[in-house]
Amino acid sequence: MNPQSPATPVRYTLIAAAVAFGLGITTSANAAGKAPAPQAHSDSVRVVSDIWITTKVKSDILGDSVSKGFHVSVATTHGVVVLKGLLANQDAIDHVRDIVEKVDGVKSVDTSGLTVTVAKAS
Repeated sequence: MNPQSPATPVRYTLIAAAVAFGLGITTSANAAGKAPAPQAHSDSVRVVSDIWITTKVKSDILGDSVSKGFHVSVATTHGVVVLKGLLANQDAIDHVRDIVEKVDGVKSVDTSGLTVTVAKAS
């Protein structure tokens, strides 16, 4: 795969999700019969959930024709998705927000970091 490909960030996110999930299993297995602290378990579940949401959002945005040719970064914390980048117009920003709101687990979407590109006069 070309390292400059837009799919590369998605691949890295999937790898991170797999590693985070694997660490959660390893931690539980290393407890040698001791029940893990509930907070540690819920934190690891939240992190995996946030990683899954970020991965799904990136995938859906990359697969949508409205965002083709534009770069939108995605970060998720506690189900709140923050988008940053440039899009063609306000309708594109609204469309991307609609895409993100449909992803399971998304509590809210912050699009304040998305801006409209300014067309250069020829």
